[in-house]
Amino acid sequence: MMIHGFQSSHQDFSFGPWKLTASKTHIMKSADVEKLADELHMPSLPEMMFGDNVLRIQHGSGFGIEFNATDALRCVNNYQGMLKVACAEEWQESR
Repeated sequence: MMIHGFQSSHQDFSFGPWKLTASKTHIMKSADVEKLADELHMPSLPEMMFGDNVLRIQHGSGFGIEFNATDALRCVNNYQGMLKVACAEEWQESR
């Protein structure tokens, strides 16, 4: 599928009883990013959010797990102190 010049892709790979599926799509629209930031009570999200990209790992018996950026951000504890790199304060002061 072609969306705004970006060709989305879907790839499958099988390894024994396991099937891996990777789906790549476009960057989320700014309105959707703002809505998600409000929902998650986060001051900001990554500059480029690929919210519909998915990596799925599934066993032939039906068990599986799925990874995507939106669910990963839902696991972030934004009420606890943030990790900062060593030069974070200098960078913030320069802005």
